[in-house]
Amino acid sequence: MSFYACESSASSTILYLDDYYVRNKLAEGGISPRYARKVFGQLQNKAHFSVSLNDIEIATMSVEIADYMFWNWIPVLSKRGFGLAVRAGGSPDDFMPCTVGIDNVAAYMHLPNEEYDVVDLTRSQFRVVIPGSTPIYLYANKLMFLKDDSELPSCFRVPLPNSTQVLPDLFVDNNFCNMWVGEGLTGLNFREV
Repeated sequence: MSFYACESSASSTILYLDDYYVRNKLAEGGISPRYARKVFGQLQNKAHFSVSLNDIEIATMSVEIADYMFWNWIPVLSKRGFGLAVRAGGSPDDFMPCTVGIDNVAAYMHLPNEEYDVVDLTRSQFRVVIPGSTPIYLYANKLMFLKDDSELPSCFRVPLPNSTQVLPDLFVDNNFCNMWVGEGLTGLNFREV
């Protein structure tokens, strides 16, 4: 099976988190889906994202919200993107609902409940590796798997060693990639790893 790292395309929508307190609180957890899920879970209402400078253009329909959006390191999928991820074999429980833009369009943050420790980071290739007690691996070029990859969901995150944080890349399988391209969803490029 082939796997791909997700990269935003020129049509991807960059989001701005409206809640100042939550923005600051999330920074304390780094790139940890579990921590982010906990912080977002404390909100009385769903998280709401603005679409930065595009809000007015989107409201006047001169620019559409993409199916793949992101805030910081958190991928956000449109309703169509979320539906595709679930049909491709992803768990709906790995997503948290949120809203986007002036019209409060329904969207879904990918914050998985578990990460998959299946990648041999020392044998894999990355464009950038920042050394430290917990090295930071950026932009995967080639993944080397430690074990059978047949049990992986259609989109997944990989944990950093001895850490609650994950690699910044969101990985998807070839089924997810083929469905996304075949159905004409927007905002996402795929880099085979």
